[in-house]
Amino acid sequence: MEGLGDTTKAYVYAIVVDGTMRYIGKGRGTRLFVHLIEAKRSALRCGGRTTRLSPRLHRKLVEAVRAGSTIVERVIVPGLSDADAYRLESNLIVHFHRFWPGQLWNTIDERFMDRSLLPNEWNDPENSLYKVTRPLPQSRATNAANGVGLRPVTPLK
Repeated sequence: MEGLGDTTKAYVYAIVVDGTMRYIGKGRGTRLFVHLIEAKRSALRCGGRTTRLSPRLHRKLVEAVRAGSTIVERVIVPGLSDADAYRLESNLIVHFHRFWPGQLWNTIDERFMDRSLLPNEWNDPENSLYKVTRPLPQSRATNAANGVGLRPVTPLK
């Protein structure tokens, strides 16, 4: 399991589809491989329709498998504590949703994210409850635009 290092430690991982980062997660052991294994199983058994598959990551991965996409599971940062892994995962997800809306297949659940860091315009087609009123108050929007509260992150392609 290349890149996993100490499997007793947590890590942050990405799923890259056709060269584009589509999912960011936190795991231990072989967690990063579970999504694609399940997507391949579903692709074989659920027929031609994927609209009822959920969550969004699962449906999108099934569609990618069926399309013959190149799918790579990659550890971004190994050897973390759970708290550090959750914090990094959340920061990365918010960062991508803010600056590259629509790229990630992660759900935008603002209950667990700083609302000021979310995109000015967005919606979550999977769960309409994950939507706040826009536009943001000016001070929050200005802080978000200036990256306040985010650590610099270089996106993987």
